Amino acid sequence: MKLRIGIAILTIMSLLIGLCAATLTSTASTEIVGDIGDQIDVTPPSNTGSWNLISGVNTVDGTLVVSSNNLWGVNVKSDQSDGKMKEYSAGYVTGGKSLTNPMHVKMTNKDVPLTNQDQNLIDSGTSPVSIPPYAITFSQEVDPTYDTRINPPRRYHIVVTFTGFIQY
Repeated sequence: MKLRIGIAILTIMSLLIGLCAATLTSTASTEIVGDIGDQIDVTPPSNTGSWNLISGVNTVDGTLVVSSNNLWGVNVKSDQSDGKMKEYSAGYVTGGKSLTNPMHVKMTNKDVPLTNQDQNLIDSGTSPVSIPPYAITFSQEVDPTYDTRINPPRRYHIVVTFTGFIQY
């Protein structure tokens, strides 16, 4: 009888030790879903520098890089309604001079005289892939009869903006 009581006590103690050693756990999962949206990145020419404008047509060449995962296009515009370079000295000079002709942005088979409205410069056609650099040319005609020299630190100035868009 003492043996049975001893075995019973050992059994109960083993059960209690097992219950105390058990850890409480809870497991749950979450589902994550991802979609890749339309993407476009436009890198305009950075090597346009400072021009020494002379009579006739002045040009600076650069490259335009476009990367996209869908059909795309690029528009171009200037910060001037007439696309003409204006007199500038830490800001556009009120009543300042402007060149006679608008600046042009040129690509193969495309010549865009700038305004402050978006104008299409290039489209991807049917290929929505990362595109190698496109050669572009900024062109500014200076008319010696009407365009006059201004003294530094004033200069002629214009901001050209390239806007990439996804075509739907």
